[in-house]
Amino acid sequence: MDGIVLINPPLSLSERYGEFARAGTQTPPVGLAQLAAAIRAHGHETAIIDCEAEGLDYSDTVQRVLKLNCGVIGITAVTISICNAATMASELKAANPDLCIIIGGPHVTGAPAETMTRFPAFDIGVVGEGEVTAAELLDTLLAGGDLTAVRGLIFRKPDGELHVTPPRPFIEDLDSLPQPAWDLLPPLATSYETPTFYLGKPPTSSLITSRGCCGKCVFCDRSLFGNVCRMHSPERVLESMRVLHETYGINDVIIHDDAFVLNRNRVFRFCQLLRESGLGMTWGCNARVDMVNPDLLAAMRSAGCWHVAYGIESGSQRILDVIGKGTTIEQIEKAVRWAHEAGIRTRGFFMIGHPTETEESIRQTIAFAKSIPIDDFQITFFTPLPGSEIHRTIRRYGEFNDDWQALSMWEPVFVPEALTRDSLVSWHRRAYREFYIRPRVILGYARIVRSPRHMLKLARGVLTLAESLLRPRGPLPEKRVGIDPDANGRT
Repeated sequence: MDGIVLINPPLSLSERYGEFARAGTQTPPVGLAQLAAAIRAHGHETAIIDCEAEGLDYSDTVQRVLKLNCGVIGITAVTISICNAATMASELKAANPDLCIIIGGPHVTGAPAETMTRFPAFDIGVVGEGEVTAAELLDTLLAGGDLTAVRGLIFRKPDGELHVTPPRPFIEDLDSLPQPAWDLLPPLATSYETPTFYLGKPPTSSLITSRGCCGKCVFCDRSLFGNVCRMHSPERVLESMRVLHETYGINDVIIHDDAFVLNRNRVFRFCQLLRESGLGMTWGCNARVDMVNPDLLAAMRSAGCWHVAYGIESGSQRILDVIGKGTTIEQIEKAVRWAHEAGIRTRGFFMIGHPTETEESIRQTIAFAKSIPIDDFQITFFTPLPGSEIHRTIRRYGEFNDDWQALSMWEPVFVPEALTRDSLVSWHRRAYREFYIRPRVILGYARIVRSPRHMLKLARGVLTLAESLLRPRGPLPEKRVGIDPDANGRT
């Protein structure tokens, strides 16, 4: 095969979600499918191996790659999977030292030099958006050209020194990209699982319709897509949904954008097109609480939107200000109430263990979550990811275990000065217990169960929650980032 094999490395639900693994989710790697489509459109053979969805271990994946007889391998990774990607790279190098292994994705963009230094099995890192860079890089590799002429790279020179090329500008016209290469993934309708709370009209898949975020939250790594938002046109979004529905049997879509509702005219137009299309698809999305109003939410509901997730983070205004959220308690209350009045279910994403967090601010967060009419509740631990603003200064506010394998948001790796790890774990469990063990929430789920599949998902989620609340919590694994990188690639 004269092209590239793209790999989503093995990562178990236990590694990603810890004790909440049974309620975890596996969604299609939309970014990898988009990258594959761009490379293929540039004239190169492309294959995707999604180890997570196919249940492949490292040995299985190596054998699959060897059968494809391809000399260039691309691996994608977020922070929680970067060590797995390194293990994958080491196993591939052991099987064939001549392979050229490229690492891409959010993590290497947020920490390029450190990633390449820790993991010598990676030959090249793609920093930033990958579609144009990867196609040009593949051209250069196959022609034996000069990598220093390709923008957006970090790579190892023959003497081992790292070389960084100038950054590549962002892709301004997202509609210029081809539709994601869904055909290269395992069957969408049967290979992936939505979150326990997400009970849309199955089968469900994922879409990303914009890039960039205008927010300034200190915990967010915006190095990959930047602070300037770029968007697919409403027509392109509708066409993507049509392809998913008519070709792959998808009836429901989760739009994972950070800024889907930023341009209200775009959302209104999309809703109009979707209503007129007759597709009959349902969908959900993320939204900022300061970017919605009753008219927008009503239009979304009329076009099949049944679920909106808000990044609320805290019920303490002081904490919201500390983390640079740029929203107010009043805006949160209004956004949730407006969605409720429009007939849209809401999910609130919260965190505890913020810088300067106290037991009192956690109490405020739990009380606030219970006081507003959100239907679904998720609370994780504040996690300073590489590339985020707070990652550079977090130790001013408490203890931080910067073990990349633990930065899943489901383990308390940062402990503020006023709290302890044990107290964070206790409050985390209390938050789930107090929110979910209420008649309003239980009855709310009962009203939306439409099938045995929904019932099984909810039952699994309930059992997982109950077990996590009762199970003793062990200590956080010791930091592993200093281990010899040749020891199975895990450092």
